[in-house]
Amino acid sequence: MKNIVEWAQSRYGFYVDRSYRDGKWVLKSAPIKLADYHARLLEHIFTPDDNGRLPYDTVAWCEPAKSGKTAIAGLVAEYVALHGETNSAIIMASNTQNQAASLMYKSLADSVEANPHLPRVDPNKTEVTFSNGNIVKAIPSNSKGAAGSRFSLALFDELWAYQYLDAQRLWTEHKTDPTRLNSMRFAIGYAGYAGESELWQELLESGLKGEPVEELADIVNEDGNPACWANGRTFVFWSHTCRQPWQTEEWLDSQRKSLRPAEFNRMIECLFVEGVGNFCEPEEWQALIYSDHKSLPKGSGNAVYVGLDIATSAGGDDCALVGVYVEEGRVKLAFHKVWKGKDRKTKLKLKSTVYPYLVQVKNDYNLQGVWFDPYQALSLAEDLRKVGIACIEVPQTHSSRGPKDTALSEMIANRELVLYPHSDIDNAPAGANAKELGNNMIFLKKGGRLKIDFLIALSNVANEARYTEPVKIEYQSFNPFYDGGEPERMPGEKFRDYWKRVVEAGRKQKPINTILLHKG
Repeated sequence: MKNIVEWAQSRYGFYVDRSYRDGKWVLKSAPIKLADYHARLLEHIFTPDDNGRLPYDTVAWCEPAKSGKTAIAGLVAEYVALHGETNSAIIMASNTQNQAASLMYKSLADSVEANPHLPRVDPNKTEVTFSNGNIVKAIPSNSKGAAGSRFSLALFDELWAYQYLDAQRLWTEHKTDPTRLNSMRFAIGYAGYAGESELWQELLESGLKGEPVEELADIVNEDGNPACWANGRTFVFWSHTCRQPWQTEEWLDSQRKSLRPAEFNRMIECLFVEGVGNFCEPEEWQALIYSDHKSLPKGSGNAVYVGLDIATSAGGDDCALVGVYVEEGRVKLAFHKVWKGKDRKTKLKLKSTVYPYLVQVKNDYNLQGVWFDPYQALSLAEDLRKVGIACIEVPQTHSSRGPKDTALSEMIANRELVLYPHSDIDNAPAGANAKELGNNMIFLKKGGRLKIDFLIALSNVANEARYTEPVKIEYQSFNPFYDGGEPERMPGEKFRDYWKRVVEAGRKQKPINTILLHKG
């Protein structure tokens, strides 16, 4: 095999669209210029013995975000495709198909397309075939068809996210191929969550049970401990130090300010962190409660936004409603109502409780809308819309809840909320844990009897109030959603199916006066 570093940096090698020179980025397609430590790592991993066999079957490469890991993955894939055994598969797996195609695979595809010496190689969205019979494929982590492939290289991006059985099975089923001289599993990424990213954590820790690599002993972390370890035919590079020239102190400081502490430790310092902890500390919450803050007077012209968390079962969770408004750059509590689950002997009747309360709110305040999950209360949503109350859907999914719960957490930390004293509010977050989701977080209910329904209702609406342009009350019309009439319910049509048609019609028709315009 050709020397991987000499090949990568030659005119026949791995192309990137920018280079870092003299403290700035130069946007020009050219062969990569590897950092010295990257070059040494790659040479160590891909230098064969006298029989042509590489020293490792498994490689775990863990270093901070923005260290060039994606380029390394693409480089390794292209190198093996061009200079490894022929008629083989190179697998590029990620935690989703889109991520596989857009990150690791894209770096390979971009290099191939920019390389003037590979004119007959034409990558498509997830696959590229080379003239020697080697095929590079981007696959999702739940792919079942890829298992058992006779591969020379299987790359796994961000193995920390392989938390579910299908994803873990993909790693397990990609056993190295004993019929090939070289068959390697190569995992690359930063750290994950203790107790959740077990596959990735165990792989890294297995390397630390071996010995430091002597020829790479000078590549150390800030504590002086070696970053390169070998345990049999497993190699581990576990770096807690930013080593690239563009990872400046200024950049690190910006990351400390923009990332939550746990995420900074995980993504920048490559430490495994707890994925679950308190949503907020008691003293943080108490700092938001002002004894002189009162409910918003009826008839106030302030735009009011309502969040609702519905629960109807007897003896179950609370049904919580929260109204907020914006004043002096902060989101303030206007009013709230909690229908206690523990006090219910029968199912809560929304028509005689929540519905009249919201109708009264509409009469008393400049109501902008109600944010809740209507999937649990379709009839309530229809009744509210008939009297001109806008209902905005909040699906209970990670992709929907994550940004809202994260925003609420940031508002608490920045003291952008103002609450009044009340027994429903004083200890509202006590029953909530925070679960990290990478770029976002969600809060979950702790065990026991503590409720989080007030917090959910507040999360539904707090960030909407902060960034939504209010609508003047005099321009609200009877039907706030549609330009024209809404779809008619068909005879015998289930209400759930009717509601889906209404929502779909709303997406296609032009909104009128009650459209909520986000600033920026």
